[in-house]
Amino acid sequence: MKWKQLIVEDDHLNAEAASDYFSSKGWEVERKADGKRAVECVYIRKERYLKMGYVTGRTIKELREKRKITQKELSEKIGVSDKTVSKWETGKGLPDIGIIEELARALGVSIAELLTGDLRENGNQSANMRKMCFYVCPVCGNIITSVGHGAFSCCGITLPEAEAEKDGDGHSICVETVDNEHSVTVSHPMEKGHYISFIAYVTSDALDLVKLYPEQGISVRFRKKGHGIIYGYCNRHGMFKTIV
Repeated sequence: MKWKQLIVEDDHLNAEAASDYFSSKGWEVERKADGKRAVECVYIRKERYLKMGYVTGRTIKELREKRKITQKELSEKIGVSDKTVSKWETGKGLPDIGIIEELARALGVSIAELLTGDLRENGNQSANMRKMCFYVCPVCGNIITSVGHGAFSCCGITLPEAEAEKDGDGHSICVETVDNEHSVTVSHPMEKGHYISFIAYVTSDALDLVKLYPEQGISVRFRKKGHGIIYGYCNRHGMFKTIV
């Protein structure tokens, strides 16, 4: 029986989320403890992995060039080196499943499109970006974004699409624009049981998202890219938005 190590995580919830995600897609998954490094590994059956496929270097390169960004610019968006991106594109390595969501967001596609390479052409990309949908896992806090509606699961849960309310009722977004930058603040508790988990800025052709954590201040800066919507997400009360 051949298995391929897919991911190594120090965080049990992340390993569990990865396992549940691939199980929900019909992949044969096995989780093991790595005693040498005291971490948990997620494995998938190698034959299944090769048959189903995974994100390819060709897909990454095609999407990157389509968005007219360099390897260095892509690397900065997802927190890796430009040499790492080069290795992916030349078939000398693969991105870890833990950064697939960030990679898909940076390349402007859904996770499904990135993994399968089945890219849906649409002449009105501007309209697509304004139809950005958010899905948030209540267990591990994982955030999934999709241009248009989709069906996603995490930690064994089918995720509902988050519906954004206009800011108010204790969830007001304050935006100060100076020169070419939006400075975003929210007056809100940042306690372990009640906090803002992310702030996102969606324009006609881009999505910028900043993940937040308890006991962290809510002060985010975005480079101004035109008219758009700024979203916030409260772990108790859901998503809210304001237009900029």
